[in-house]
Amino acid sequence: MTESESFSNVIQYLKDEEHAFPAYYLHQFSDLSSSDLKTILKVWPSLSNYRKLVLLEDLEILADSDTLMSFDALARSLLTDEDPAVRVRAMSLLWECTDEKLIPVYLAILNEDQDLNARAEAASLLGQYVYLGELEEIPPDLLHQIEENLLAVTKEGTPDLVRRRAIEALGASSREDVPSL
Repeated sequence: MTESESFSNVIQYLKDEEHAFPAYYLHQFSDLSSSDLKTILKVWPSLSNYRKLVLLEDLEILADSDTLMSFDALARSLLTDEDPAVRVRAMSLLWECTDEKLIPVYLAILNEDQDLNARAEAASLLGQYVYLGELEEIPPDLLHQIEENLLAVTKEGTPDLVRRRAIEALGASSREDVPSL
């Protein structure tokens, strides 16, 4: 069986919502080629939210147990999904990814998303970058931008879940105004 035939099987199983998606094929979502990613994204809107969420949960479990698996390409593509639960799961899959290109996406979700869970998850992920900034592994101006955004959502009027996660994310910050939070 060729690689394209194998991925064609993955898509067929993915669309077959009468049956559970075979765990055997989960690894196929790791390190996706751009053509395979396009194929998935073409099918994605036709899947039920339940199918999407179960798949993403299974991928997260696999990523936790096999550190060689990387579902970053798929997860990045789903950060703008219309379903907030899918966006949250996509961010969960990106927990280990520290690509600076994700920072503006997370900041947008933190500040603009209508879903509280998505905003809270974005705040949590930004906490990794605060830590990296304290280690001087990201530019100081980027760290400052992240901290300013997180501090802004700790103010009154922000839902408690988002405020709490923003405060937690600032935990590694050495800014003088953080301890009083």
